[in-house]
Amino acid sequence: MKPFFNNHTDYGCALALFIPVIVGFSFNRNVKNDLRFLSFVVLMIFIVALIFSFCRAAWMSLLLALAILLIIKFKIKFRWILLAAVVFGGFFFLMQNDIIYKLKKNKQDSSAKLMEHVQSISNVSTDASNVERLNRWKCAFKMFKERPVLGWGPGTYQFLYAPYQLYRDKNVGSTNAGNLGNAHSEYIGPLSDSGVLGSVTFIVIVILVLYRGIMVYKKSSNYEVRMLSLSVVLGLVTYFIHGFLNNYLDADKLAVPFWAFTAIIVALDVPTADAALKLVEKLAPVVGAFKIGKELFTSAGPDMVRSIRSLGAPVFLDLKFHDIPNTVAKAVAAAVHLDVQMLTVHASGGTEMIKAAEQAAQETARKLGYPPPLVLGVTVLTSLDGAALQEIGLSPDVGLQVRRLASLATNAGLRGLVCSPREVSELRQMLPASTQLVIPGIRSQTAPADDQKRTLTAREALALGANWLVIGRPICAAEDPRAAAEQILKEIAESAASL
Repeated sequence: MKPFFNNHTDYGCALALFIPVIVGFSFNRNVKNDLRFLSFVVLMIFIVALIFSFCRAAWMSLLLALAILLIIKFKIKFRWILLAAVVFGGFFFLMQNDIIYKLKKNKQDSSAKLMEHVQSISNVSTDASNVERLNRWKCAFKMFKERPVLGWGPGTYQFLYAPYQLYRDKNVGSTNAGNLGNAHSEYIGPLSDSGVLGSVTFIVIVILVLYRGIMVYKKSSNYEVRMLSLSVVLGLVTYFIHGFLNNYLDADKLAVPFWAFTAIIVALDVPTADAALKLVEKLAPVVGAFKIGKELFTSAGPDMVRSIRSLGAPVFLDLKFHDIPNTVAKAVAAAVHLDVQMLTVHASGGTEMIKAAEQAAQETARKLGYPPPLVLGVTVLTSLDGAALQEIGLSPDVGLQVRRLASLATNAGLRGLVCSPREVSELRQMLPASTQLVIPGIRSQTAPADDQKRTLTAREALALGANWLVIGRPICAAEDPRAAAEQILKEIAESAASL
């Protein structure tokens, strides 16, 4: 460990922090096989090192990070997690006397023998490390009570806590020196140093980093971004969990990677205009138009539309306007000024809103001398199934809701609709032949459905009567987006030849 780390606990914490990232690198299909093998070897070395670090908090943090991974992968709803926490908390409250009694009966101290060392994790009676941790926590709370708002000042705990110790709480790990130790918790320590504001600030950082990191993983269409964000989040999870029992952010060897991992999440959470334009340049010869959705438009703004149009590529502005008629009309007019070729409004906004949108598109285009864009009515989002519709008070019959909104939109004057591949056939039969059907949720035959529930392949959608296909992740998340687009075009050409 030395000279790099002072003791086995910060050494173990550092190993746990990096292991999820190494795992992600080892299983990243876009990494060359020889590098993946090398990273796997490094992973095995890190795991062995973690075991022999004898850092119990690091072991626990990695196991709980694995649990978080399973929750993310299996998309377990927050309400179930909250329910489990409530049940667990209730059980602990009812059985706390028995639990505390059993914990105090555990007399197994830290040991060089692995299994005995594992058993010592719950020893709060005689294990020097655990007993001293409780001593430090008590001191921090006593200091907090005296100065609850602003605390005693950052970094002052180690110089001031000694007088707050009680003789019965001290052990072989205790000291009266004013230059040793901290509060042994990233969550309790700030209470004494910076008061309630300091502690709340750190907790807010934890919540925001985890939330944004998980959102990047869920929403990104880029495979590399998804892998990196998940790996970094799980690495940070190990520290956030470890932080309940120790604190190392006052040490540069752990503070640097911690804040670097946090910065990675922030960077991944902001899609760059340059990356989008590079993708446009690469794909322009082989695709019909480029969709700009809420994420890219929010981060890059109208200039992104102008940049793509300057390259001569058509733009599908998918912002799904849904507001009062006058507001939607003004938004549509602003979109026409950007010279977009297609844009979307929610059909559930009603007849008056839809009419206002179509009228604004026609009148604004005429004034500017542009061809009027195709205003598309969005029926039911492809992420919604029957259960989701019922949850928001609608009929669980997805097909019925799609038909209602499709009729409403076309009767109000729209010339096109956005619908899922599963409803194409039925809509093609009930709507005028001139109605343009734009179909998202298109997947290759081997690709997962991600968060979209009602999907088909490009060939299947065209055979059912689709006019336009919106294909995002199968192209953008591919190792070679141009090759992926060309493969889908090949499938489309084969489909057209067979019709």
